[in-house]
Amino acid sequence: VAMAQAHLAEKRGDTAAFLAALGAANAFYAKDRLYDHAADAKAQAQVFEAFDTLPEAETAPHTPTPFFITGMIRSGTTLLDRLLSASPEVSSLGEAATVSRHFRTTLPHGTTELATLRSAYSALQSLVPDAAFTLDKMPVNALYLGWIMRAFPNAKLIVMERDRRDVAASAFTSYFNAGPMNFTFREDWLMQKLDLFEAQIAGWESRDVPFLRVSYENLVREPQSELDRITAYCGLPPLDVADLSQAKGAIRTASYAQARRPVNTSSIGRWQQFERLLPNLCKNG
Repeated sequence: VAMAQAHLAEKRGDTAAFLAALGAANAFYAKDRLYDHAADAKAQAQVFEAFDTLPEAETAPHTPTPFFITGMIRSGTTLLDRLLSASPEVSSLGEAATVSRHFRTTLPHGTTELATLRSAYSALQSLVPDAAFTLDKMPVNALYLGWIMRAFPNAKLIVMERDRRDVAASAFTSYFNAGPMNFTFREDWLMQKLDLFEAQIAGWESRDVPFLRVSYENLVREPQSELDRITAYCGLPPLDVADLSQAKGAIRTASYAQARRPVNTSSIGRWQQFERLLPNLCKNG
């Protein structure tokens, strides 16, 4: 109820009431929905340890060619999915849990079973319209970038990056029902999760895993030039960013409202109104 009250106050333009209700709502959720940072960090370390120690299996190029858009939640993954899905050569899978579910099951037992993953992913791809490329925008796949390249050596990986203060502010205003999203309810948890994400990306970069970094701010300020860079990386024909309505499929994430609008810069710097609720993040980034 408190989260609904917060958003009603925001629509009325009552900033004080919005922030008060938002703070109360997240404090209420945080009492029972805890985030275990130690367990999260341990699981992340195990993914990298397995990558460094388990033997590397030979895999062939995969068809259709998979694209993976990853990043922190609220970093612009849905926006980029909508832009690239405007291509007739791309079918979006939305946020597919296939990759993360597979590695959460296999890696703790010291196995990878990449052939099983490839088969499961082919079955998933068969559910969307035929296209040369499929697009998976599950943010948590950032934890498995190196493993994705071992399973799908022709895959294209994109990492969305956004000012972490805006990521935190946007996450703090969104209610997520899933347990893995519990970190969104407190400032210190948000900071811990953001640090873990940045460590993920640095870890894969240090292991020479190829991926393209895309700045959310650059994408919304100069959408056509940034989209030209992305399509060139993916091997797609150029796309015209002018009309997002060309994009196919439904949006089933917290970004649905923003992603339906024309590309704009209105969300840049939104963190500034949250300095009372997120003082450490807003001060130190």
